[in-house]
Amino acid sequence: MVVIISTLGLTPAIVTEMMDELQKRGVNVREVHVVTTKGAELSYHVLRVHLSHTERYPERVEIKQTDVDLEDIISEKDVKTYRNRFQAAIKAVLKHTSTNDVYVNLAGGRKTMPIDAYLLALAHGIDNIYHVVAPAIGGVQDVNKKFQGDKAKAIKRASEEGSRPSEELLKEIDEYLHPSVEVSLVRIPSPALTADQRKELLKQVLD
Repeated sequence: MVVIISTLGLTPAIVTEMMDELQKRGVNVREVHVVTTKGAELSYHVLRVHLSHTERYPERVEIKQTDVDLEDIISEKDVKTYRNRFQAAIKAVLKHTSTNDVYVNLAGGRKTMPIDAYLLALAHGIDNIYHVVAPAIGGVQDVNKKFQGDKAKAIKRASEEGSRPSEELLKEIDEYLHPSVEVSLVRIPSPALTADQRKELLKQVLD
């Protein structure tokens, strides 16, 4: 089963853009696991609502969240907290998925977050490490500006209750998560490490 583990900030389209590009390559994602701070909670809810109701993919995609009990990453302590939560996400996924079927997305969140994700992916022997590159689009807002007030409440309610929001809101979410732009999915070349080197890297990263 193919799983994406993704850093995630205020631009949730980085997840669906990666899914769409992988699908073009014949890789169908069955699960998405995002690691978010509290400040990016709405990104998770938007993705969950979309993936629960979209017909863009051949099979329903399950989404899971490893939340980080921080509003943002603003200190060295916060970096270590996020790093440990990303480690927890990888361990949870590897309980039911091989490293060959795990794809790590580095495109979301603060710049510290993809660094942590990359180091941990290396330490676990994951080779499918990607960055999503999309052109700047005028007028595209971060998720907290795009969906405010009643819309944000409706999305959160639908996500938590498993209910279906209005068709109008679903369409707006779909257009937001699948902008009409050419996206580049860039695989990050990574060094091959021995088992001992991976073990030592993991020890140092989590120390």
